Amino acid sequence: GGASPSAAGLRRHGELGRLRLVTWNVGMKGFARLVRDTEGGLDALLDSLCADVICLQETKLASRQTLLKSPELYLSERWDAAFSFCTQAIGQNAVRGARTTSYAGTATYVRRGAA
Repeated sequence: GGASPSAAGLRRHGELGRLRLVTWNVGMKGFARLVRDTEGGLDALLDSLCADVICLQETKLASRQTLLKSPELYLSERWDAAFSFCTQAIGQNAVRGARTTSYAGTATYVRRGAA
Protein backbone atom coordinates (compact mmCIF):
# COMPACT_ATOMS: atom_id res chain seq x y z
CA GLY A 1 0.00 0.00 0.00
CA GLY A 2 0.91 3.57 0.55
CA ALA A 3 0.55 4.66 -3.06
CA SER A 4 -0.95 8.09 -3.49
CA PRO A 5 -4.29 8.32 -5.29
CA SER A 6 -2.62 10.00 -8.26
CA ALA A 7 0.04 7.28 -8.52
CA ALA A 8 -2.65 4.61 -8.33
CA GLY A 9 -4.58 6.36 -11.10
CA LEU A 10 -1.48 6.58 -13.28
CA ARG A 11 -0.61 2.94 -12.65
CA ARG A 12 -4.13 1.95 -13.69
CA HIS A 13 -3.59 3.70 -17.02
CA GLY A 14 -0.09 2.25 -17.52
CA GLU A 15 1.59 5.66 -17.41
CA LEU A 16 3.46 5.59 -14.09
CA GLY A 17 6.79 7.38 -14.39
CA ARG A 18 6.34 8.55 -17.98
CA LEU A 19 6.42 12.24 -18.72
CA ARG A 20 7.06 13.75 -22.11
CA LEU A 21 9.55 16.62 -21.93
CA VAL A 22 10.12 19.11 -24.74
CA THR A 23 12.89 21.72 -24.84
CA TRP A 24 12.83 24.66 -27.21
CA ASN A 25 15.36 27.43 -27.78
CA VAL A 26 12.98 30.28 -28.63
CA GLY A 27 12.92 33.98 -27.86
CA MET A 28 9.66 35.07 -26.26
CA LYS A 29 9.00 37.64 -28.99
CA GLY A 30 8.82 34.80 -31.50
CA PHE A 31 6.92 32.65 -29.03
CA ALA A 32 4.39 35.46 -28.40
CA ARG A 33 3.93 35.81 -32.17
CA LEU A 34 3.20 32.07 -32.40
CA VAL A 35 0.71 32.36 -29.53
CA ARG A 36 -1.08 35.23 -31.32
CA ASP A 37 -1.15 33.27 -34.60
CA THR A 38 -2.41 30.03 -33.03
CA GLU A 39 -6.17 29.57 -32.88
CA GLY A 40 -6.89 28.94 -29.20
CA GLY A 41 -3.85 30.94 -28.06
CA LEU A 42 -1.29 29.82 -25.51
CA ASP A 43 -3.09 26.68 -24.33
CA ALA A 44 -3.55 25.44 -27.89
CA LEU A 45 0.11 26.10 -28.74
CA LEU A 46 1.36 24.31 -25.63
CA ASP A 47 -1.05 21.41 -26.19
CA SER A 48 0.16 21.09 -29.81
CA LEU A 49 3.63 20.17 -28.51
CA CYS A 50 2.16 16.97 -26.99
CA ALA A 51 4.26 17.29 -23.83
CA ASP A 52 3.79 17.28 -20.09
CA VAL A 53 6.73 19.61 -19.43
CA ILE A 54 7.93 22.31 -21.83
CA CYS A 55 11.25 24.04 -21.18
CA LEU A 56 12.00 27.20 -23.12
CA GLN A 57 15.49 28.69 -23.09
CA GLU A 58 16.87 32.00 -24.33
CA THR A 59 13.48 33.60 -23.68
CA LYS A 60 15.04 37.05 -23.31
CA LEU A 61 12.29 38.18 -20.94
CA ALA A 62 13.51 41.27 -19.10
CA SER A 63 11.23 41.18 -16.07
CA ARG A 64 8.01 39.99 -14.49
CA GLN A 65 6.40 43.18 -15.81
CA THR A 66 6.55 41.78 -19.35
CA LEU A 67 4.40 38.84 -18.23
CA LEU A 68 1.92 41.07 -16.44
CA LYS A 69 1.50 43.44 -19.42
CA SER A 70 0.27 40.59 -21.66
CA PRO A 71 -0.64 37.64 -19.45
CA GLU A 72 -2.65 35.99 -22.25
CA LEU A 73 0.64 35.47 -24.12
CA TYR A 74 2.55 33.86 -21.23
CA LEU A 75 0.20 32.60 -18.48
CA SER A 76 -2.21 29.69 -18.76
CA GLU A 77 -5.17 28.30 -16.86
CA ARG A 78 -4.15 24.71 -17.75
CA TRP A 79 -0.36 24.93 -17.41
CA ASP A 80 1.71 25.96 -14.38
CA ALA A 81 4.64 28.18 -15.31
CA ALA A 82 7.94 29.30 -13.80
CA PHE A 83 10.16 32.00 -15.33
CA SER A 84 13.71 33.22 -14.79
CA PHE A 85 15.02 36.59 -15.95
CA CYS A 86 18.55 37.74 -16.69
CA THR A 87 19.67 41.30 -17.38
CA GLN A 88 23.41 40.74 -17.14
CA ALA A 89 25.55 42.90 -19.44
CA ILE A 90 27.63 40.88 -21.88
CA GLY A 91 30.19 41.44 -24.59
CA GLN A 92 30.75 45.00 -25.76
CA ASN A 93 27.83 46.21 -23.63
CA ALA A 94 29.67 45.07 -20.49
CA VAL A 95 32.88 46.78 -21.63
CA ARG A 96 31.02 50.07 -22.21
CA GLY A 97 29.16 49.74 -18.91
CA ALA A 98 25.81 49.44 -20.66
CA ARG A 99 23.19 47.05 -19.34
CA THR A 100 21.31 44.84 -21.77
CA THR A 101 17.58 44.88 -21.19
CA SER A 102 17.14 41.17 -21.70
CA TYR A 103 19.47 38.25 -22.13
CA ALA A 104 19.13 34.50 -21.66
CA GLY A 105 16.26 33.54 -19.34
CA THR A 106 14.06 30.46 -19.17
CA ALA A 107 10.40 29.51 -18.96
CA THR A 108 9.07 26.14 -17.84
CA TYR A 109 5.47 25.04 -18.37
CA VAL A 110 4.08 21.96 -16.63
CA ARG A 111 0.71 20.57 -17.65
CA ARG A 112 -1.53 20.61 -14.58
CA GLY A 113 -2.02 17.09 -13.33
CA ALA A 114 1.06 15.80 -15.17
CA ALA A 115 3.48 15.72 -12.26
